[in-house]
Order: sequence, then structure tokens, then C-alpha cells
Amino acid sequence: MATTKVGIYRSYYGSIPKDSSGKPVPKSEWPNKRPHSWVLRWFGYDGQRYSRSCETRKEAERLAEEKQQDVRSGRPDEPKKVTLKEFGEMYLRIRTDLTQRCREEHERTVRFLREQLGEHRPLQRRDSA
Repeated sequence: MATTKVGIYRSYYGSIPKDSSGKPVPKSEWPNKRPHSWVLRWFGYDGQRYSRSCETRKEAERLAEEKQQDVRSGRPDEPKKVTLKEFGEMYLRIRTDLTQRCREEHERTVRFLREQLGEHRPLQRRDSA
């Protein structure tokens, strides 16, 4: 799963501010009276959520745009390492559109590749020269 959207959120820290009578101030007043930072959040290829804190919203927006630009230019997060066996199983599981005969041919092809190349062979991206 490539990163497709980077969210920017305000993250409050410290105690909830109180007014002069000692009561907590309403949530609508927090941005002006409670310390906060700006947080970028996104999901990588591995399905994990990542985040990064920034002091200002402007800095957070700049970093978010850099992250989006990496995806648009073909430099997303690196995919997790996978073996030929894992890839074959995943491929056959997600190909629900195949007819019975086609599925048998795909299974036969995957089995042949595993026998010839080894099922524990790691797959990797090959950059074009």
C-alpha cells in the first residue's frame, strides 16, 4: 500500500487550561490557550502508520507536500521484502477474477517458477537502466 495521502493534525499536550474560576476552558478555545504541535500521519507499504511532529503548520504542510511529491515521482516507501512463495500465494489469493481453467494455469505457472527458482528466493525491484 503506497502512501497516497498525508494528513496534518494538531496534537495538544500539557494539561487542559483553566479559566480564572478554575474551570476547564471550552475545547473551542484550546488552539489559543493550550500548547500544541502539528503532526503528519501517513501509511506506508507495510501497512504501518507513520507520523512526524512539527512546530508550525507551515512546516508540516511543506513536509506533507514533499512526501506527496515522492509518491508522485515514483519514490514511495520501499515495499516489504517478500519471497517467491509468499508472492505466489498472495497473487493467487487476490486474483478472484480468474475462471477455473485460468486459475489452474496460473497455479501451475507459480508452482513451476517456485520449483525452478526456489520458493525462498527473495523478490526485488529491478530499476531500469
